[in-house]
Amino acid sequence: IEVAGVDYGNGTQQSFSVWVNLSTSYPGGFPQHYILDNGTTMGGVYFNTDIDQIQFGCNSISNSVGIGSWHNYAGVRNGTTYEIYLDGNFLGTQVGCPAQFFNNISLLVGKSNVNTEFTNGIIDDIGIWNRALTACEIQDVYHAQLNSAAGINAGPDQTVCEGEFITLTGSGGTNYVWNNAVVDGVPFIPTASMDYPLLGQDANGCIGTDTMHVELISTSSSIQTQIALDSYTWPLNGQTYTQSGLYYDTLLNAAGCDSVITLDLTLSFTGIENLQTNGSKKLLKITDLNGRETPFRKNTVLLFIYEDGTVERAYVTE
Repeated sequence: IEVAGVDYGNGTQQSFSVWVNLSTSYPGGFPQHYILDNGTTMGGVYFNTDIDQIQFGCNSISNSVGIGSWHNYAGVRNGTTYEIYLDGNFLGTQVGCPAQFFNNISLLVGKSNVNTEFTNGIIDDIGIWNRALTACEIQDVYHAQLNSAAGINAGPDQTVCEGEFITLTGSGGTNYVWNNAVVDGVPFIPTASMDYPLLGQDANGCIGTDTMHVELISTSSSIQTQIALDSYTWPLNGQTYTQSGLYYDTLLNAAGCDSVITLDLTLSFTGIENLQTNGSKKLLKITDLNGRETPFRKNTVLLFIYEDGTVERAYVTE
């Protein structure tokens, strides 16, 4: 492709970005994949590559580039300084290149302006600026094509049970600031389902954002009401209760969160008048083996104390 009469602005600053997918390797440097070229090797758009180096103007960087995959090549010229970037990463700078930069010269895409060498592969999404992009802007150009933001990653969305701790940890940078009063890497208990925006800064000072959604699953609860005589064994946990009251147990619901079950138990007890074991004596009270007064219970050794002072040991089964 030939773009005729390109005006690069004031001639002191230019930036270029192009996506390339090479089909063939050229080890040793010849021939080369000419990405952009206007025929002015040292002071112009001389942007080419082979399997083991990338060249932009007078700056040549040794770097291995894979075959059959997409890569973003970017070059920044600021006066006599040429910078090369690959996939948003800075590779190197060459200072002292020729200051002259030629305007109104045809720019060839994918082919040399002085010989028959060309790019053996696919070229896409070419960008030309008449100023020197910053390192952060180069990263933005790269990540924009990947639908990401400067490499800052909040992590995958999470689901957490009510009352449980969760820890949010950013990646891809060096400094992270979360909204909603969350501190990076510090556990906290969410109070509602919501998005947690992240603002991150990488080692180059570039700013990126990402968002994690936290879904809060509430605990569930239910009540079981039971009326029984003397005692009750709860099938849920196998416990036997001999007093009326509220009792609790916790299971996992279908979402894997706590399900609190409440037993509302009312017990009726066999009266002393119904427990006369000897018609000629009056029963005063019932105690356990430690002498503590207790209601009548089955499957327990009890002491029956009569009005005449006699004591009988009793054990009644179900």
